[in-house]
Amino acid sequence: MYKIFVSNCLEVFYTLINIINMKKIITITLILFKLNVLGQGLKNLDRNYGINKFKLETPYSLYKNSLKYFDTTDKGVEFYTYTKSDIKEIFGIPVEEIALGFYENKLYTISIYFGIIEKQQTMTLLENINKEYDIPEINQRNNEKVWVAKWVTGKTYLQAAEFSCDPNLSYLIRCKTELFIYSKNLKRKIPNE
Repeated sequence: MYKIFVSNCLEVFYTLINIINMKKIITITLILFKLNVLGQGLKNLDRNYGINKFKLETPYSLYKNSLKYFDTTDKGVEFYTYTKSDIKEIFGIPVEEIALGFYENKLYTISIYFGIIEKQQTMTLLENINKEYDIPEINQRNNEKVWVAKWVTGKTYLQAAEFSCDPNLSYLIRCKTELFIYSKNLKRKIPNE
């Protein structure tokens, strides 16, 4: 009788150990899965390497028939407005204007201007980017911007921001929301950048 009792106790003990070990394994697996999912978002940012049909470091010649020149910086970055109206929305928010910057005839930066958007649209924008690229680093208000959300990898920098309504800001950006992305590789090539 004693042997049966001990045997049963050992069986219960081993079952509890297995359950505890299984819980640990499940917990560790969930943690690793969460880390993997978090890492996947930023991997998607590098994999996409652009926004919509615009891919960073692609040649100017791919876009030249759809661009209107508007400025060149003293560092040699040429900026153009995208003139086609085929892109109505980015991340679920209506697009007001798209600007592309080229350095050495390669797409260096993409700027998406949404204009003045409602608070709910701001939340939709951030949620949709978050689904694709993960949780951003958020910086709160400064003199020019109400908030800044950024996603950064070794290869890519993506930022969404809402400009303040400060009357000292240019009317072109005052109270507006923008999204921009740039190639860190090309940024390193620009003198004093």
